[in-house]
Amino acid sequence: MNATEDVTRHAGFGELTKSWGSTLASMRIEFVEVETELLRLGSLPDTPEGEARKDLVGAFTLGAQHDLLRWGGFTAAFGGNLTLYRVPDPLRGTHGEHPVSFQLFVNVRPPAGAMGRMWNMRMAGPPMPSGQGVHQH
Repeated sequence: MNATEDVTRHAGFGELTKSWGSTLASMRIEFVEVETELLRLGSLPDTPEGEARKDLVGAFTLGAQHDLLRWGGFTAAFGGNLTLYRVPDPLRGTHGEHPVSFQLFVNVRPPAGAMGRMWNMRMAGPPMPSGQGVHQH
C-alpha cells in the first residue's frame, strides 16, 4: 500500500520459480492501482473526482534462463522474459489494448560465499543465541 495525504493505492505480486538442472523457469503476477488521469494527462485534475479515480493495472510475466558458462565460481546464464499487461479501459487509448513486452538478458552471478546463495533463508525467525549476532564497536 502506498498512502499519501491525498490518496491510498494498493499493489501486490506473487512469484514462482522452478529449476531443472541448469535451467530456471519463473512466473510473476502483479497488480497496482494507478491514478488514471495522471497517466492520461500528465497531471491530476483539480476536481475531487479526477483525483479519486484509480484503476487496476496488471502484468503477468513468464521467464526462463539457462546456465551457459561456469568459470572460477562465476556462473553466466542467458534468459528471457515475456510480459502481458492488463490495461483498464480509460488507458487503452494511450497504452494500447493488449500491451506486451519482452526482455533478453545475460545474468552473471559471482561465486557463492560461505553462507551459500541464501536458499531457504527467512526474513523473520527466532533470535540468534547471544554471541552470534552482529557486533558493534
